[in-house]
Amino acid sequence: MANSEWRIANGRRWEWAALVAILLAAAFLRLYRLDALPPGLTHDEAGHVHDATAIVGGARPIYQTVGYGREPLYDYLGAGLIALGIPAVTALRLLSASCGLLTLLLTFVWVRQAFDGPTALLATALQAVSFWSLAVSRQALRSSLLLALFTAALYLFWRAIVCPSPSLLRGDRQIPVPAKRGSGVPLQAQVETNTLASHSLRGDRQIPVPAKRGSGDPLEAQIETNTLASHSLRGDRQIPVPAKRGSGDPLEAQVETNTLASHLLRGDQQSPVPAEYGSGDPLQAQVETDTLASHSLRGDRQIPVPAKRGSGDPFQAWGAWALALFAVLLGATLYTYIPARVLWLLFPAFLAYLALYHHAVFRRIAVPALIAIGVGLLLSAPLFLYLRANPGLEQRLGMLDEPLRALAAGDASVVLKRAASCIAAFVVPGQGDDFLAYNTPGRPFLDPITSVLFLAGVVICLLRLRQPGCAMTLLWFAVSISPSLVTGAAASTTRSITALPPTFLFPAIAAVTGARWIASLRPTGSWRSPRSRKDELQTTWGQYTGPIAVSALAAFVSISGVWAVRDYAAWANTPEVRAAYMHTLVETANYLDTAPESGLVALSTALPHAPHDPYVFEASLRRADLSTRWFNGQRALILPAASTARLIVPAVATLAPYFADLPGLAFRERVSMRPDDLNPYFDVYDWRPQVTRRALLDRAQGTLLDMALPVDLDGALSLRGYALRTPVVAPGGMVELITFWEVANPARVQPQDLSNAEQELVFFTHALDAAGVIAGQDDRLDGPAWSWQTGDMVAQIHRFALSGDVTPGMLELVIGVYRRADMTRLAVRVDGTAVGDLIRLSPLEVRAP
Repeated sequence: MANSEWRIANGRRWEWAALVAILLAAAFLRLYRLDALPPGLTHDEAGHVHDATAIVGGARPIYQTVGYGREPLYDYLGAGLIALGIPAVTALRLLSASCGLLTLLLTFVWVRQAFDGPTALLATALQAVSFWSLAVSRQALRSSLLLALFTAALYLFWRAIVCPSPSLLRGDRQIPVPAKRGSGVPLQAQVETNTLASHSLRGDRQIPVPAKRGSGDPLEAQIETNTLASHSLRGDRQIPVPAKRGSGDPLEAQVETNTLASHLLRGDQQSPVPAEYGSGDPLQAQVETDTLASHSLRGDRQIPVPAKRGSGDPFQAWGAWALALFAVLLGATLYTYIPARVLWLLFPAFLAYLALYHHAVFRRIAVPALIAIGVGLLLSAPLFLYLRANPGLEQRLGMLDEPLRALAAGDASVVLKRAASCIAAFVVPGQGDDFLAYNTPGRPFLDPITSVLFLAGVVICLLRLRQPGCAMTLLWFAVSISPSLVTGAAASTTRSITALPPTFLFPAIAAVTGARWIASLRPTGSWRSPRSRKDELQTTWGQYTGPIAVSALAAFVSISGVWAVRDYAAWANTPEVRAAYMHTLVETANYLDTAPESGLVALSTALPHAPHDPYVFEASLRRADLSTRWFNGQRALILPAASTARLIVPAVATLAPYFADLPGLAFRERVSMRPDDLNPYFDVYDWRPQVTRRALLDRAQGTLLDMALPVDLDGALSLRGYALRTPVVAPGGMVELITFWEVANPARVQPQDLSNAEQELVFFTHALDAAGVIAGQDDRLDGPAWSWQTGDMVAQIHRFALSGDVTPGMLELVIGVYRRADMTRLAVRVDGTAVGDLIRLSPLEVRAP
């Protein structure tokens, strides 16, 4: 194998070896201690685990209601992994990690096509070690799937437009070329990308390529990878390569490694290489990888490869399949995450760009591309028809109301303020996403060094706007951040998720451009023995510019990576993040998994309503022989109709003093977490609920005005008593009332959709003045109905302040129950007959201080 051919093949091997090394490092960063960093589960992750498990059990939703509404594709894919026997939490986090790795690979192959290998490697490496990519890839959230699907769709769209020839799909694009005349041995050399013969075929220049000095053998011609003019600089051969007819200046000839048509795509330089005779459009040139010049030098054949008119039809060969797969993936994104509803606009926007700058390509691709986009959108029709038939499911859309309403009213200040915060989140310290579960509050997406290169890359792409790769990168970034331009920096880590690849492509473009400039700082003559100190310095500097540039890029990636990994590890171990990921609740589930007892467990927690803390616990618990009750012990207590149970009380939801001193509770042990945790322990009690129940009812000494206890509410539950702890209060004073309710038929009042808090019940207490005006109230339920069982008793504490201007005297005190969704009150029944919808207690006396 000739030296230059060996260099080309070896360079490609090193490029792929570098990619493998990047992916291996990325896999380690995404899989190492995946169950512990972050240390637990957020409510959103737990919702995904619940829904994926439900799909395994037979559910087939077209839209999920958990988490304020979301698309289901991520849950279906997670269900597939769970069905293989992988634990649910591990399955979904593995799905996210796999999506993260796939995104890195897709980023590389697209950037390599649109720009070049070094830029692709650097963009992939920067993304692989970024805080943003790590966070998304290690969370069980659907944003990671959207990123992978959209990047794949974009890559297929690009290939269908600029590379419809099937020979260009092989990556190395090898064309077997026989060796010396009559030898019959396939050539071992990997011949250069640029088709030197195609210069003369296109009529733009003549490039004679003689062999080494004095060899006389055209088979020894060493065709270099980079600028052919550098041959004469290296002194290894003379290759006159005029850039213009008759110019005679070899330094002007900038012949690229890859397809000459891709010059404009990569943004390296302008190389007019029309494919169709006289078309003048470099994007039409589909030039094969193997150097056609070598064929004529060897005399074995002539292979003219101009892109004849009509040969670029995307429906030929693989191009049609690329658009078909693109349509499927585009439709899939719309079943993944709500930002996809604007992301599809990238593709018609790029077609509009082609119409402005590359007319021939636009005429060729416009109709099939628009059909593919339309088909992709049509695939999402079932989802949107369902949402139209079920209004109110998409609660997240309410986040857009304020800025859009203000904009419609002519006030653009809200949108402009949020847009500014979104853009600042990329580069300005202290202005990053402040959502603790996804990011260190205020940390920008890019570190200071990368931020500078990011801005430089944006400028470079703007200056090279006529080059499709640069235009696509700019459009990709702009469309991806558009949701956050309306909602602001908060949660932009997920809402702008598809901006992740272009965000790290911009600094890669700037860095590679700078590195190439450094590598170009070579001596101005051919190699020779130095005749002076100046020549010696020039020669020495020329030897090291390339290694210096490569070392600088490696150092840049290393510094950015260490910076990001350090920040991620520090973030994941902060007390605030451990609390956001419900670490203590997850440890509670682990504790119960290892405990020998089965039976009933009552849990006090800060957020007892499904789908919050209960779904985190459900996702973390491995056993299925426990029955649970949920309440916030600071304001409520559910007493099961059982003789024994265990009661677990964490530090953030300790029992109210009214409940803590009751008989029937026997402290067993305290399980501690880290001392600096915001929820550093939980206490375990052995509990006899019936003993506690009798003690509570003994304290309920209150009477009713117009009926006797117990009072039936619609056959679902009954009032067993109450305790008014503040029968006399001053204006503005605090009222405290405890009510006791027995569950008779929970099925009548339990929500059908546990994920929808609006379907829960509410206990209300109102203090009314003589005119019937509410002077104070407390509407709440801290022992939610979804976990009730027949015979349970619910004790609810109502605590509220009276109005400061209430007139001293007697206030009427009424209580009742209503459904939050429609504010419908449960009927109060006496002997089966409805007599109203509220219960009057003893009046409350207001006494001036």
